[in-house]
Amino acid sequence: MTLVALVTLTGHALVYAHGGVPIDQDKCVFRLAGKRIHFTAYQPRRSGNEITAKTLCRKLPETTGTTYFALDLVDDPLRKRPLEVDITPVGHGDGGIRTAPIVDLEVASSPQGVVTFKHDFNGATGRYRLEVFNATDHSQGNFEFEVGVRESQWEQQYGSRLISTGFVAVLVLLGYRSWRRRKTNAT
Repeated sequence: MTLVALVTLTGHALVYAHGGVPIDQDKCVFRLAGKRIHFTAYQPRRSGNEITAKTLCRKLPETTGTTYFALDLVDDPLRKRPLEVDITPVGHGDGGIRTAPIVDLEVASSPQGVVTFKHDFNGATGRYRLEVFNATDHSQGNFEFEVGVRESQWEQQYGSRLISTGFVAVLVLLGYRSWRRRKTNAT
């Protein structure tokens, strides 16, 4: 019975809204005046005759070549508003001094709900801040990411490993308890 409850509880958690996790827990989502925007980056790579592109969020490994960005305007009101999108380098200890944006894009509206653009970092590494300004109500939302940083396999699979380990531990515990009960009842 406990196993059925565990599978039911973990199975319920498998209902995902966006990017494999519920939208409200997605680390690639930020807000602008309470409205949600999902940030995604793609860095296509050629391997022989095959081109692959992994969905990226906070850590972009490649520093050269075109990086494609997509901002999914999750909530409808943002789709009708004029937006300005900037990407600015974030320095360590910059004392709040704002540097010039390396990407500066104005969008009159986005009826489809997706804003796309591209940029080549030309070998530059470091932290960057994507800022989205709403020209209608002068609100601002931002999202920070790093370029030139590789995510370790452990970080990528930590959640699934933790769930798998927990599931195996529960099975072992239930098996042990069952074995102890049978041993106690036999004596």
